[in-house]
Amino acid sequence: MSVRQNPSLDVLKHFRRSVEGLEAPSMAQDAGRTDPGVRTGLDAKVQHAVQLMDPCHLCFRRCGVRRLQGETGFCGIKQGGNIVLEAVLCGEEEIVNPTYEVFLAGCNLRCGFCYESRWIEDPGSVLEVESGTLADRIARTVPIRASNVHWVGGEPSVHLPWIVSVLRDLSAPVPVVWNSNMLMTDEALEILTGIPDLILADIHFGCGECADAMSGFAGYFNWVKRQILKCAGKVDMIIRHLFLPGHFECCYLPIAEWIAENCPTIPFHVMPQYVPPSRMKMPIPDRRTRPDEIERAVETAKLMKLNVMERPFIPGGGPAGTPGFETEIEIFQDGTVAIRNFSGDFIDMVRFLQSGETDTGRFERTSDNRDR
Repeated sequence: MSVRQNPSLDVLKHFRRSVEGLEAPSMAQDAGRTDPGVRTGLDAKVQHAVQLMDPCHLCFRRCGVRRLQGETGFCGIKQGGNIVLEAVLCGEEEIVNPTYEVFLAGCNLRCGFCYESRWIEDPGSVLEVESGTLADRIARTVPIRASNVHWVGGEPSVHLPWIVSVLRDLSAPVPVVWNSNMLMTDEALEILTGIPDLILADIHFGCGECADAMSGFAGYFNWVKRQILKCAGKVDMIIRHLFLPGHFECCYLPIAEWIAENCPTIPFHVMPQYVPPSRMKMPIPDRRTRPDEIERAVETAKLMKLNVMERPFIPGGGPAGTPGFETEIEIFQDGTVAIRNFSGDFIDMVRFLQSGETDTGRFERTSDNRDR
């Protein structure tokens, strides 16, 4: 299966339309796109998703545990809704910022480089939130302070029944971003169809040996490719690849070649922010990605005629994060700096330092200058 479109087509036009304050987009008017029905019929989707929890067939593992009876499988999630971080952030792709990010515990993989492994390995330490409670918070925040709600983890698919319940409980639909490793089952993907306005699809590994060594699932790439092709052309999508140093030939090239052959117009984001974890669990150099490695990867993608996203991280001047939320800054011995979770306050501070101004009052966060 190959998905090809007119290269001049704005492949994110529907998502742009939805975040510009219009009603949830109906894509039926565009040939080849699925009509989400403005997210009607969510009651039926909730019921179907709940059925997939008992026994659980939400992800590729099909572990079959009885989650409704309190059992937990590989992901460690029971009912769903274990929120690690909930904040308005400005550190995603430009089109996504500012986003109301809901970071969920639990995952169906155990990637050795995951910087949130503590929440992945022990999701039960994070309390579950009622769907109606979160729906109220989202309704008060989007679109006043953010342009969308962004489901991320971990892996949001293992929380699918709870997430659909949250969206059902909203007083009005909001743009939805789905950030996923794409390892959901076909049944879960069917439920998901028509819900996201934008899918951020991660592809980590391009060969079975590396996938097995770093995540424990040798069939990773084949599964992800199949699910991406099922979504391509039906929903706006960005394919992301966190570039792993030392894995250019074995992982990066197969991924880029597959995209070039099957879906070259889907925006492709080569992510450079790999940072070695404190505990090495996989065959990867214990160093950060070098700029020349990223340059080589990007130039290779361009030669393949991929729709490369250049300068993808352009933080917006969005609102501050959730009370108590903080941007994390880590300075390494070689002088390099890693920054996680771009809040609006952090962006304001950077802009102030870059401006050379001395009047801090001019950059004080108020409702008047929040989005400047």
